[in-house]
Amino acid sequence: MLIALLLLLTAILFLQVLRLVAVGQIQPHVLFELWFYQMMRFVPRIVPPAFFFSVIFVLGRLHRDSEMTALAACGIGPRRLYLAIFLAALPVVVLAALLSLVGQPWGAANIDRVKLEQKGQVAELAGISPGRFNEYSKGDIVFYCESVDNHGWMHNVFVQSRQQGAVGIISADSAYQMPDPSSGDRFLMLLNGLRYEGTPGQQDFKLIHYDSYLLRLARLDDAILQIRRSGLATGMLLASASLQDRAELQDRLSYPLAVLTLTLMAIPLSRSLPRQGTYGRLVVAILLYAIFLNLQGVSRNWMESGITPGWLGTWWLQAAMLGLAGLFSGLDSFRWRRVWQRLGRRQSFPG
Repeated sequence: MLIALLLLLTAILFLQVLRLVAVGQIQPHVLFELWFYQMMRFVPRIVPPAFFFSVIFVLGRLHRDSEMTALAACGIGPRRLYLAIFLAALPVVVLAALLSLVGQPWGAANIDRVKLEQKGQVAELAGISPGRFNEYSKGDIVFYCESVDNHGWMHNVFVQSRQQGAVGIISADSAYQMPDPSSGDRFLMLLNGLRYEGTPGQQDFKLIHYDSYLLRLARLDDAILQIRRSGLATGMLLASASLQDRAELQDRLSYPLAVLTLTLMAIPLSRSLPRQGTYGRLVVAILLYAIFLNLQGVSRNWMESGITPGWLGTWWLQAAMLGLAGLFSGLDSFRWRRVWQRLGRRQSFPG
C-alpha cells in the first residue's frame, strides 16, 4: 500500500515541478532536486493511511479465508492480536516521526531556498524562459533571448534597461552571467552588439557598437532567505512560545500518533461477517479517514485562530479518534458480534 501511494505521490509532485519548468519559473537542471525536496515534505502524510489500509486489507483477507477463526480456535484471542499489530506498528511510528520531525522541515526549507534562487532574488536571470520577454528589477530591465544552450550561453539577446531615468536598448549576439564574489554584484556580459541611447520622440539618439558590454543586474546579498514556518527545525518550534509555532509542532506530531490511533481503529473495521463481502467495511474506513484528514486541518486552523484554547490545541482530534476506536472495539467484542449475527439471520429469514 505504501508503494502504491508513493508512486501516486511521485507522479503528482513530478508533474507539478515539471509545470514550473515548462512556464520558465525554474531551470531544468533543478527539476529532480526540487522534486526530491517535495517528496521529503509530503511523504510523512501518506505513512499513516498506508499502514491503516494495509492492516485492513491483511486482516480482512484472514477473516475471509477463516484464518482468524482458526487462530481463535488455537487460543489466540483479541488481546494477542492487538499486541501483534501494535508491535508491527512501532517501527512505522518511528519512521513517521523521523520523516515528520526531521525530513519534512528539511525538505520545506530546501524548497524555499531553491525557489528563491530560481525566482531571481539571488540570480536575476536564473529562471529565464527563451522566446519570451521577462521583466526584472521591478521593471527596470526587460530581457529577451532567442535561445539558451546547455552551457548557459544566451543567443540573440535584447535588453531594455532604465538607469537614472534614462532608457537604453541593447542588442547582442550572445550573453552570459558573471557574478563578482568580491563586490557581491551580478553582471550580464553581452558580446558583439549595439546600444541605443536617447529619449523616445527626440532626435538625440546615439548608436554605439561594442565588442563587450557589462550590465549590472543585482547584488547577491540583496536576497534574504525567508523560511516558512513549515521549514523551521523542530527544535526551534519546541523553544518557541508562539501559538502558530505550537500548532506547526502539533501538526508534525500528529502523523506518528495517527499511526497508532488508525491502527487501533483498523482492527475492528477489518472484521467482516460471513455473509458480507471480502472487505465489507472498507468504504466505512475510507470515509472515516477522509473525515479525519479534514478535521486535522480544521483543528490546526482553530488552534491558530484561538477558537480552541492553547492547552487543548489539536489534541482533541486524537482523543476523539481514540474514543471512536474504543467504541468500535467494544462493538466488535464477542457479545456484540453475536447480537449482530442474530440480527443478520432475522433479516435473511423474516418468516
